[in-house]
Amino acid sequence: MVQIIESLSPEEQTILEEKLQAKKNKKHFRYKEWASLLVQLKKDKTWLNEVNSQSLQQTLKDLESAFTKFFKKLGKFPRFKTR
Repeated sequence: MVQIIESLSPEEQTILEEKLQAKKNKKHFRYKEWASLLVQLKKDKTWLNEVNSQSLQQTLKDLESAFTKFFKKLGKFPRFKTR
């Protein structure tokens, strides 16, 4: 295992370490965390104010649902769909 890690580039080692740390901590953002970040994002990104907040909140709920289904192996990885 050590030989494999040493053969990776520094960037790949960093990404691997971050993924292992996240897996160890089991920290995943849920709807409530994203919703609280949405308030700050709307202040920083003026283009988010062009859309009403209910649409953004519903998108966050849909995203959480899609990832929950994916991790329970009930669906495929969520994709961004343009309309």
